Amino acid sequence: MPLQKLQDLFVAQLHELHAGEAAGIEALRTLQGVTSHPRLLRALKAHEAESEAHAERLEGIFEELGITPRRGGSQGMKGLCADCLELARLARVEPHVRDAAVIAAAQRIEHDEMAGYGCARTWAKLLGHRTIASTLQRSLNEEGRFDAKLSRLADAMNRAALEPALA
Repeated sequence: MPLQKLQDLFVAQLHELHAGEAAGIEALRTLQGVTSHPRLLRALKAHEAESEAHAERLEGIFEELGITPRRGGSQGMKGLCADCLELARLARVEPHVRDAAVIAAAQRIEHDEMAGYGCARTWAKLLGHRTIASTLQRSLNEEGRFDAKLSRLADAMNRAALEPALA
């Protein structure tokens, strides 16, 4: 699709976000399988449910705009998820170190999503889609809260990852 107008770019970003949520949900499920810390596992599961809600919201936005969401994948997010999952799957890694890698992987995904939601929200406002902008802001807020939760977990868990090296 040629990007001639801001509306075209906005729609392309919505497709990217939708595909990214699908890839992110898959990554969250894999990360849940390699984490050992119960608080991290609960956070990942809770955000998986939020991500499913984000995808549903995006589908509602497509419906409101009269657009059918593309079912293709986000190459950028797929690559990011693949890189992050590779890091999280490292063999012969201490559980605390693996958990630190899981947090880093999840935060890379979250930061990409936050950038995408922020751009889409801004463009929605500029294009006069106030309700859509509000919906996108809601997802952006949830992504930010999850990122902050991961940062708090990282503060404690990264210290634990140091412990075996200090012994």
